[in-house]
Amino acid sequence: MRLPRIRLRLPRLSARPRISFEWLGGLVSRTVLLYAGFTLVVFLVGLIVNFPHDIVVRRVMSNVDLSPLQVDFKSARFAWHHGYELRGVRVSQTVAGEDVSWLECSTLDVLPELKGLMRGQFTGVSWQGELYGGTVTGQWTMAGAGGSGQVELSKLELGRYRPLMSQIDEGQITGQVSGNFTVQVPSADRRATQVSGEILVNRPGLLGGKIKGFKIPDLQFAQAKGKLSVKGDRLEIQEFRLVGDQLNGSLSGSIVLRDPAASSQLNLRVTLEPSAATPDAIKGALLLIPRAPGARPDAPITISGTLGAPQIR
Repeated sequence: MRLPRIRLRLPRLSARPRISFEWLGGLVSRTVLLYAGFTLVVFLVGLIVNFPHDIVVRRVMSNVDLSPLQVDFKSARFAWHHGYELRGVRVSQTVAGEDVSWLECSTLDVLPELKGLMRGQFTGVSWQGELYGGTVTGQWTMAGAGGSGQVELSKLELGRYRPLMSQIDEGQITGQVSGNFTVQVPSADRRATQVSGEILVNRPGLLGGKIKGFKIPDLQFAQAKGKLSVKGDRLEIQEFRLVGDQLNGSLSGSIVLRDPAASSQLNLRVTLEPSAATPDAIKGALLLIPRAPGARPDAPITISGTLGAPQIR
């Protein structure tokens, strides 16, 4: 007995099935979707703008130990592609019961490295700020418990630096400072810190100066240039050269840094070279510097003692 032949037609499947969102049109319109996306963007922008960034930055800074230095700022805000903008940044230290401000920065933009933040890690930071009429830029890369980085100074005005101006009773200190430095911290021990770089001062001088009641002859140089290095608590000055029409000079040696700064130990060698254009007032002041009998006017001078009580011979 033969059974009848049965044929079934199955739907043909496409190699690449197509997904259709036409059904979505029955639920919401395109206008509603665009409005929802716009609302989400506005919400995120508002969240970023109104987020308490000041509190976050202060919380982070409270975990940074820079003792005996203290770091403070007036305000902080999110500055988009500039990172965080800090205003009124101040680095200070309490010396003999008095608050001494070592660094004052009107604005400082701090931008963490985004690549590290995307991995949930703080791997580095770059910054740019305005201080003393000039600018400072730099970057820092973390490496274990330490790190390394660079700092560049451009046209900082000496006359605006309060710790320096406090050393004279009257007068005006002139000059613009520029320089670049590399910093290396191999471990968590800050005593192992190493700093090296070059510094350039254009038109340094002291005009109308008076120190501890004594009038200082006007000094004006065309340029001062030298190399500096710091290893731990030792500052090395490598042939810091002063060039001017009235007087030339050089400075070299070392300073062992102590806390407070006035107790830092000095071991410096200074050479002053007068010329035919040197004013009589400066020549007379050079004669007052104690020297060995029969020494030439340009013979090297040794400065020892401490920063608070230097000894010249």
